[in-house]
Amino acid sequence: MKKQYKCQLQGEESFIDTQFVTFSQTYLMNAIIEFTKGKKYLENVKERANILDLGCYNGRVMHFLTQVWIFVNYTGVDVRPEYIQSSSVKGRKDVKLLCEDVTKGLTVADNSQDMIVSAEVLEHIDADKLPGVIQLLCDKLKPQGRMVVSFP
Repeated sequence: MKKQYKCQLQGEESFIDTQFVTFSQTYLMNAIIEFTKGKKYLENVKERANILDLGCYNGRVMHFLTQVWIFVNYTGVDVRPEYIQSSSVKGRKDVKLLCEDVTKGLTVADNSQDMIVSAEVLEHIDADKLPGVIQLLCDKLKPQGRMVVSFP
């Protein structure tokens, strides 16, 4: 386990780690793909769906999306700076990576996100703070926006 953690800190993932992530988060990817159906590639960045990924690790959701030619305006949020630093998608014009603690707020504008996704993150938040975090996330969604979360 220590070796796996060390690899993650260095931005490296083993083949098994990558396969686990791919298979275990298929539902998340399918939700995004279905939500963005008909907008696989829009030249105009302003017309793309705005997706916020809470607990983004190194932005791998955006990496996976681009592999299947789905392009969105992606905001990845993670509390761990080393994950953000190891991102292969940082520096893209359609990617914003934020190192923030959602329990203390987010610098993302209210009513700005078409979809919020979060895989296996919310269970790490103290129960007394969880209602406030859920409300904060709902405030970030546009009307008719969608939130997809998962728990282990």
